[in-house]
Amino acid sequence: MKASQRYSPRKQALAGQYTEARDAWVDTGEGDFILYVHDKPEPGLEERWDGISEAMVHVDYKGRRVRVRLDALTESELDALEEFWKYTIERVRPFVQARDQKAQEAAEHGDYSHIRIYRPAGRFIVRPRSEREHGEGVQERSEDDAPVGGSDGDPA
Repeated sequence: MKASQRYSPRKQALAGQYTEARDAWVDTGEGDFILYVHDKPEPGLEERWDGISEAMVHVDYKGRRVRVRLDALTESELDALEEFWKYTIERVRPFVQARDQKAQEAAEHGDYSHIRIYRPAGRFIVRPRSEREHGEGVQERSEDDAPVGGSDGDPA
């Protein structure tokens, strides 16, 4: 199945709402990093569902989107990617700190031309999910468990 057929986060979302699959994201002044996790098939694609959750990261950068299907990686590839991101952040942090410091010092001397001083702090958001103790089928009552008497459960 093509990624474009499987992952259509905007297709099911109403205006002003996120899709169910939007799991976590980071907002930055340079772009957004979004994790989509599909725990169930989209309507119309049930016959292609193999029962294993799927995960994709979208990187939105200045109007351009890159999608990476993480569950398509092998575990060793995922481990290497984790190592890459840890290395990258460690390697780049001194550059970022120097730029932040330069912008802050300029602002302290009346130069407010550095864009980074106006940007809000980056945010990492993990969407709260209600965890069910049991699967969907366990939530339904059998006739033996139905309330006795009236619909409110009081004996009649």
